[in-house]
Amino acid sequence: MITDMIHPSVVMLQVLFGTIGALGLPGNLLLMSLIVSEYKTRKPHDWLFFLIALSDFLYCLNTVALEVPFVIYYDTVECKIAGVLQYALVFTSMLTPTLVAYNRYLALYNSQRFEELFTNKNVFRAWLVVVIFSFSYFAPFVVTGNAGMDDLGVCGLFMAGAFEAALFLVGAVIFLLSYIILCYCSYKVVVKIRDHQKMMSQSLVQSQLIKESRDIIVVILLISMIPLLTQFPAVVAKILQMFMAPFNPWLVRSTVAMFPLTPASNPYITMYVVKDYRKKILKLLKKASPAVNPAGEAAPVHIRGSSFNRKHVSQAEAVL
Repeated sequence: MITDMIHPSVVMLQVLFGTIGALGLPGNLLLMSLIVSEYKTRKPHDWLFFLIALSDFLYCLNTVALEVPFVIYYDTVECKIAGVLQYALVFTSMLTPTLVAYNRYLALYNSQRFEELFTNKNVFRAWLVVVIFSFSYFAPFVVTGNAGMDDLGVCGLFMAGAFEAALFLVGAVIFLLSYIILCYCSYKVVVKIRDHQKMMSQSLVQSQLIKESRDIIVVILLISMIPLLTQFPAVVAKILQMFMAPFNPWLVRSTVAMFPLTPASNPYITMYVVKDYRKKILKLLKKASPAVNPAGEAAPVHIRGSSFNRKHVSQAEAVL
């Protein structure tokens, strides 16, 4: 069905929604490939970053493949699938950084417990539990038929009764509790880093762990701040929409349009802050760019085992 009834402003919001999501696809793919390329040496926190990138990639893919086409054509069944995928993946992406923060907390405060809990296999098991919980949590919206077109004729999840409103309210509480745990673990890590800076007699291994933890905790705080500022207000707006009628649907749609900011920006923040990933990106860029010597001249040209500097070649051509 051609969506003639959709206002042009809604179409613009959907295009913005999809554009932001599309920007996250290459970033998340690149981050996952960086981690997988050296899978034998990767630590549990690397795989947690991989799983965050995987969730974000699937969210961005859902945004581009299922959400945006509804500005041209929509189907109720597809809309239900897209809506549940959207919120379940957002939930997964919000809860996983808390595992990373807890990972750093145990690494610095309880190394024995850290070794027991955070093996590579346990990381994937924990993430699987988060995924199952997230998808199970939003499944009732499909069953009750409350995933579909919202008040503006755009695909999404909306609340038709107290049960759906309660689900969103509990979801907001879970998000806040997860964020509190993340902030507490991050605070304890920061305290440990500051103590380390005052005590210069730490071992080399401890120093490396501190440096590693500093980069990781900066990433976690940054990527957790964005959903707090963009996604959480959208959830609150949807809850208010249930209890305050009439409620401006444009406010809800505008906040939901900012949802892809988190999965789209996460990989770029991670690759910039974490030193190991940043160094690998720089190596890739150097390989892709032409070689230049320190004097700013092009690299020597190799012909059958001999090398001729391009500067000398140009001087010979000038003489001729």
